[in-house]
Amino acid sequence: MTNVATMINHVLNGEFFNAHTDVIINYVSWNGTNWTAKIVGNTFIHALNGDFSNSHADRLINFISWDQSSWTASINNDDGFSLAPNGDFSNAYDSNTLNDVTWNKGFWSAMIK
Repeated sequence: MTNVATMINHVLNGEFFNAHTDVIINYVSWNGTNWTAKIVGNTFIHALNGDFSNSHADRLINFISWDQSSWTASINNDDGFSLAPNGDFSNAYDSNTLNDVTWNKGFWSAMIK
């Protein structure tokens, strides 16, 4: 596994023409806490409140989606996500976009570049 974070295209409110590139995803977890994630290989590096001095790695990210529902995602072949409602991967589907609610309650999309 490389230590270099994967580049992500970020889009606010689905407006893909306004995308910008970044290496982090600020998201709200199922319990309402603010987290930041980087993607390194097929792994998410998670940091509570963006504090990477106390980060941990996991293959999954649990986030709140635009409709306020709980979702889990894993990296799918380094170019997209497997998305599972309520963490139930028997109902998962593949997507190139992860739609999450960010810390300020904005609706953002992340796409692996």
